[in-house]
Amino acid sequence: MWGTVAAKLRSWEFILLVLVVVVLLAAATLVPGFTRPFSISTGLATFAPAALMALPLALLVIVRDIDISVASIAGLASVAAGLAIEAGQSVPVVIVAALGTGLLCGAVNGFFVAVMGLPALLVTLGTLALFRGLCYVLLGGTPISPLPELFTVRGNDNIPGLV
Repeated sequence: MWGTVAAKLRSWEFILLVLVVVVLLAAATLVPGFTRPFSISTGLATFAPAALMALPLALLVIVRDIDISVASIAGLASVAAGLAIEAGQSVPVVIVAALGTGLLCGAVNGFFVAVMGLPALLVTLGTLALFRGLCYVLLGGTPISPLPELFTVRGNDNIPGLV
């Protein structure tokens, strides 16, 4: 029993957990205002978009695969949402446009990897360039602006109870 406990204490996961705790404790002690509710709220709000893309990728890494086109898919979904906004569509249509674009891009990647049997790294490297190129083609290098306030202020608020 003690052998398995000792092995778990030497695992990378445990070592990383200890390092994170040490860094957080050091920051809480040395950085003024680090533990203030506003700082915590801002940190969580900043972390959320990256976590939404990174956490599903962790599942791919666990099964020894990778998808390096995630940021390009997010960009193309944003372009689809922006074009829907520019066309005067309602909020539900804008959301469906963004989610549908992401779903379609993921289905393209999934088809080539799961059905055709191609390596995920090569497929997603190719689609990374394809999806990013589509963003440039659709926008022509010009931003979609101004966006309605509903879309620009969402996510700028603090987490309730932490202010």
